[in-house]
Amino acid sequence: MASKSNVYVSSSAGVRWREVLAGPHYYSWGDHGGIIMAVSQGSETSQLKYSTNEGETWKTFTFSEKPVFVYGLLTEPGEKSTIFTIFGSYKENGHSWLILQINTTDVLGVPCTENDYKLWSPSDERGNECLLGHKTVFKRRTPHAMCFNGEDFDRPVMVSNCSCTREDFECDFGFKLSEDLSLEVCVPDPEFAGKPSSPPVPCPVGSSYRKTRGYRKISGDTCSGGDVETRLEGELVPCPLAEENEFILYATRYSIHRYDLSSGISEELPLTGLRGAVALDFDYDRNCLYWADVTLDIIQRLCLNGSSGQEIIVSTSLETVEALAFEPISQLLYWVNAGVPKIEVSNRDGDLRLTVLNSSVLERPRALTLVPKEGLMFWTDWGDSRPGIYRSEMDGASALCIVSEGVRWPNGISVDDHWIYWTEAYMDRIERVDFNGQQRSVILDNLPHPYAIAVFKNEIYWNDWSQLSIFRASKFSGSRMETLVDHLNGVMDMKIFYRGKTAGQNACISSPCNLLCLPKSNNSRSCKCPEGVSGHLLPSGEVRYDCPPGYLLKNGTCVKEENTCLPNQYRCSNGNCINSIWQCDNDNDCGDMSDERNCPVDATSPAPGFPGRCSRFEFECQHVRKCVPNWKRCDSVKDCQDGTDELNCPTHSTLSCPSRFKCLDGETCVTMAERCDGFLDCSDSSDERNCTDETLVYKVQNLQWMADFSGTVTLTWTRPKKMPVGSCVYSIYYRTVGESVWKSVETHSNKTNSVLKVLKPDCTYQVKVQVQCLSKPYNTNDFITLRTPEGLPDPPVHLQLSLKRETEGVVICQWAPPANAHGLIREYVVEYSRADSKEWSSVRAPRNFSAIEQLQVNTLYTFRVAAVTSRGVGNWSDSKSIRTVKGTVSNLTAHTPYEISASAKTELGDSPLSFAHVVTSGTRPSPPSLKAKAVNQTAVECNWTGPRNVVYGIFYATSFLELYRNPNSANTTLHNITVIVNRDEQYLFLVRVVSPYQGPPSDYIVVKMIPDNRLPPRHLHAVHLAKTFAIIKWESPYDSPDQDMLYAVAVKDLIRKTDRIYKVKTRNSTVEYTVKKLEPGGRYHIIVQLGNMSKEASLKMSTVSLAAPDALKIIAENDHILLFWKSLALKETHFSESRGYEIHMFDSVLNYTAYLGNTTENFFKVSNLKMGHNYSFTVQARCLFSGQMCGEPAMLLYDELGAGGDPAASKMGRSTDVAAIVVPILFLLLVTMGVSFVVLYMRHRRLQNSFTAFANSHYNSRLGSAIFSSGDDLGDEDDEAPMITGFSDDVPMVIA
Repeated sequence: MASKSNVYVSSSAGVRWREVLAGPHYYSWGDHGGIIMAVSQGSETSQLKYSTNEGETWKTFTFSEKPVFVYGLLTEPGEKSTIFTIFGSYKENGHSWLILQINTTDVLGVPCTENDYKLWSPSDERGNECLLGHKTVFKRRTPHAMCFNGEDFDRPVMVSNCSCTREDFECDFGFKLSEDLSLEVCVPDPEFAGKPSSPPVPCPVGSSYRKTRGYRKISGDTCSGGDVETRLEGELVPCPLAEENEFILYATRYSIHRYDLSSGISEELPLTGLRGAVALDFDYDRNCLYWADVTLDIIQRLCLNGSSGQEIIVSTSLETVEALAFEPISQLLYWVNAGVPKIEVSNRDGDLRLTVLNSSVLERPRALTLVPKEGLMFWTDWGDSRPGIYRSEMDGASALCIVSEGVRWPNGISVDDHWIYWTEAYMDRIERVDFNGQQRSVILDNLPHPYAIAVFKNEIYWNDWSQLSIFRASKFSGSRMETLVDHLNGVMDMKIFYRGKTAGQNACISSPCNLLCLPKSNNSRSCKCPEGVSGHLLPSGEVRYDCPPGYLLKNGTCVKEENTCLPNQYRCSNGNCINSIWQCDNDNDCGDMSDERNCPVDATSPAPGFPGRCSRFEFECQHVRKCVPNWKRCDSVKDCQDGTDELNCPTHSTLSCPSRFKCLDGETCVTMAERCDGFLDCSDSSDERNCTDETLVYKVQNLQWMADFSGTVTLTWTRPKKMPVGSCVYSIYYRTVGESVWKSVETHSNKTNSVLKVLKPDCTYQVKVQVQCLSKPYNTNDFITLRTPEGLPDPPVHLQLSLKRETEGVVICQWAPPANAHGLIREYVVEYSRADSKEWSSVRAPRNFSAIEQLQVNTLYTFRVAAVTSRGVGNWSDSKSIRTVKGTVSNLTAHTPYEISASAKTELGDSPLSFAHVVTSGTRPSPPSLKAKAVNQTAVECNWTGPRNVVYGIFYATSFLELYRNPNSANTTLHNITVIVNRDEQYLFLVRVVSPYQGPPSDYIVVKMIPDNRLPPRHLHAVHLAKTFAIIKWESPYDSPDQDMLYAVAVKDLIRKTDRIYKVKTRNSTVEYTVKKLEPGGRYHIIVQLGNMSKEASLKMSTVSLAAPDALKIIAENDHILLFWKSLALKETHFSESRGYEIHMFDSVLNYTAYLGNTTENFFKVSNLKMGHNYSFTVQARCLFSGQMCGEPAMLLYDELGAGGDPAASKMGRSTDVAAIVVPILFLLLVTMGVSFVVLYMRHRRLQNSFTAFANSHYNSRLGSAIFSSGDDLGDEDDEAPMITGFSDDVPMVIA
């Protein structure tokens, strides 16, 4: 057989083989498979055979002059080398080894480039590239590329999981394939003794297990996703939880926890997929948890006894469910649909639904609580117009507000047998009132931000958003407050449950309705019809509602059928529930094949009798008989050569993309700047296909900025994909907000960060980064807006020094603020030093005045002052000196050098300073080692090491200057202390021994407090007011926010009684915003708050009114006068002539003002004027809204109606005055026209003379220029004539 063996090669990972060499051969690979070397086996030979195209063709090479008997052909392990080794011997020297090495590098040619490679994936015999659930992509040299990979070639391998198909699953334990093998269905194995769906042992509390559906993935299979996986993988069910007697349930958006009140142990419940869990409640009898997710807008349920997994019970018409309340007696579920707004109710399965209250009563409902035995419900509402505590019966009847005074942000609400308790987040307190709104009292005050509240026995429980904790205190006085759970990020709803909470009776138990029974007060009830259910009138006059699908009428009541499925499920004939999408999928999901009966015939299925080659999970191409996976069907890519996989697909609406690029799948439009930018913006990747050098765009991504303590602004960004690093650099463009011209900074670098040093402090800029490769720039319109930090201020001026007469050693300093502050001046620093010393001491001053105390007597001191912004200490003022009068220096550190100085002050002048250098005695102690961290928004926990039996001082401040000159401090004999500080600040801490000696300080520690997102914006004010817009400015609630903050800017029109809300997202500490679409002369109320939960900052402002009309004139006639003015529309673009003007008149003799009327013309006739009276006329844009919005008036005095005068004489005088004005104007016009004629004549003469000279000129070849003829005929302006330096037929000559 050895003499008949041949050499075969596979280029498809063993799926298909081809014969390449006849007979047995030794063979080996080199250069990562780029070359195959072979030599005959079992006979003498002197030739090698090699192939560089995967065995398609072979070449020979003579490696020896004499034939050699070869024993082996080897290369280095890994097949990376191009050097091969032959082991053999000559026939005559059979016992002597012959070793030959052959280097094949020259055969392969030049090193490979990127164009010499292709991507390749192994597949099975049907072309399926997903093997064991994943697709592997290799980078492979093309067979005919004459190049070598090299030993350092690192072959990339990309592995991606595929969507699951039936082939990725096998039958689970306890199941077997059905007898009809064509169905590929796993059915229960009757010979299996166990229960496959039982929970595993052990099943730890808090974990989950897969409740099998009869299938499991093949071992090693990594597929994920797809409908098949959802159908076949087991249902995720939590392990059963033991019941607790008394516990708290609280939500933290992404998880829900249970806190045992007896043991104090908190455990997370086994829930998945939570995105915004904010409201919850619990069915104690059935051990089932209900919760609402505001991100997904659904209500879900999970029974903790392990009977089923998570299920969605309400998923439609929900918008921000902020409260849930389960009524255990009647088994009803209430919720607050705050986004609509509504309060709704349903049965516990969510399929009998009814709106109880709507927007006619509700404005912004927040929390809800029920009193089932009394048939009452209470809720909080914190709408702008009517915030308060409300009460109604549980069917929504008799709704009224019981508390409205002193309530603004009522958050959580809870009740006991007699009282209502609620948290007021704006007033930061907890209050209570009885069921009728009487006997109101405050239980706790000055709470940072209380949210949810619960009552149990004699205590109240609440959580706090600022302190991130759950607290407990007496419900009578608020005493004995303690923390139960802390460090709860995003804590939301919270409720307490205990055995006996669900006890009681109401009218719905003794007299139920056939559908929804809602309890009412006085032990009554209300029968309601759920939405979408019809009814009919009984002879008794009572309305009987029809039972909805899935319910049966039993004893006059609609009872839910057993095993009734949810709306998104299909009910099998055997009572099982399956997902509705599993129906008619050729899979026996029900177990009795009822889900595969009465299914429509698929037009694409093969005709009866045709033996299709493709499985039911594949689509068969019609003409080429190729199988493609079903998920590739109708994906806008032709996987079949005949395109039949893209026929009969669902049609989509035509997408129009003007001036943009339309993705090939027609799903979306992208801008041309996003085309060929290296990022996949289209789901089908079509925006990155067929890219050329002309269409390629290199655009940076993730452009960010940050500023440090020194005020330096650093930009960082992500390098564009596939950008050639060696030939491309970045350019930075910037401009201040409001400018249109960009300024540039050339980085001459390809680094993805840069420091901007050209920006002015305390200014708002727009910044963008562009790529330039060689000489081609790639423009971008993507920019970020940043606010530069405050800069260093200029020096203060006019420093003045004086001595305090009644006290020795005190100097009074006064000065004027700096000319340019470059920010907000926080304080001033006054430094002082002895006259010829280089050591300076300093004090802080909040204003431009400071008293420096405890100075040495009779000593000459030099003073200087500087302003301080958030950037730091600014430039120092000019120094001035003054002499004091005897002091003592104390409280120094042991074994530390000091310099002491003194000088004398007399009437004749000050003496020079005298210095003494001393070193304190003793041994210098070692400094403590300090650790500090913020535990909540106002508390810092400090710990340190150091000697015992001493007093430590802990010093802290918000700046280095404040820390070393005037810090806050606290003393303790312990090695730890908790310090209460202001919220939303960054503090510097250090510790030192202060008694019985002064010890050296520790290193400082920076502690940034946990920010409080409910504080109002600071320093809201108007920067600029115009007619139709206003620029407002404010600071963030706390300094240096580390994430984007979303502000809501409400603009209320105080005249039109309308309002608008805008959103501003930024992380700048100082924010400027332009409010547009305002009206001239309007009055507005601006409110700015952070999101929906912060306190607000507000200001009232008025825009600039319309200007007064220009050129107001009076012309007198016989019995009246005419007022004329220019149209206001000529200079006011926001004025329309249809608005018109209104005219007023003031009679100075009668001291009387009269409204004359309004007009849309530019003149107005005034009659019935009295002789001898003086009048003032005003014309302005007509006032709107009862005179609340007017233009500025133009005023003109008229006093020409003399007593007893003749109106005709007045008219003649007026005519004379008009003539006196008109005649000079006409004379000036005539003079101007004469001067113009003279200028035109002189210009004509000059052009005529120039042309004559040009016509008489000739070209001088030696001079290379044209020579004009000389003579007086050129006129006096020859020096201004141009010199013609050459002519060409290619250059047009223009005479103008």
